[in-house]
Amino acid sequence: MPEKPAKFDPYYEWLGIPPEDQPPDLYRLLAIRTFEDKPSVIESAADQRMAHLRTFQSGKRSAESQKLLNQVSSARVTLLNPAKKEEHDKLLRERMRLESESVLDDESASRHEEISTTLVGFLEAIEPAKLKEAAEEAKAKPARRVARAARQPVSERRESARADKLPVAPRERMLMIGGAVGVGVRHTECACYFDEAPYSIAGGAGENEPAV
Repeated sequence: MPEKPAKFDPYYEWLGIPPEDQPPDLYRLLAIRTFEDKPSVIESAADQRMAHLRTFQSGKRSAESQKLLNQVSSARVTLLNPAKKEEHDKLLRERMRLESESVLDDESASRHEEISTTLVGFLEAIEPAKLKEAAEEAKAKPARRVARAARQPVSERRESARADKLPVAPRERMLMIGGAVGVGVRHTECACYFDEAPYSIAGGAGENEPAV
């Protein structure tokens, strides 16, 4: 059996950044000295990267090319802005310090992950504050869901659990045959299953009829 072709890696193929260095920090992305502070060097490196990446814009890898062009542009903006560069460099130094330690405890490992996520935000032009807010929101959702469920009466919890399992497929017709559920041909109807019998919802409001 022939081997599957390796997944295309634009960082490596186009910029020479191997997987172990991905996602790259802004200096690695521009192929300049870490913590480089000379604006002309940063601008020249960004221009060279962008000129190279633009040669792939009209090919089949145009989406990957545009993504990296956006990242190079973000790197240029950040590293040429003293305040943003200082914030980025402070985080990068802290991550490098943590990576120099042979063993990380849970707290240090968590901090390393947090810093790495924030640095990716610089790469993708996402404001660090918004990135942190999104991460905290994602962590809080499971806890809020559990707390909300704990406050529900048992009967409501059962009803909610049953509702979560009801299949709703807006563009697929669901068929109930001998207790087994099958998916038929694509259809503009939406089939919803309840405890008593399956119903098909189609057309205007209130036009319910048993699914065939």
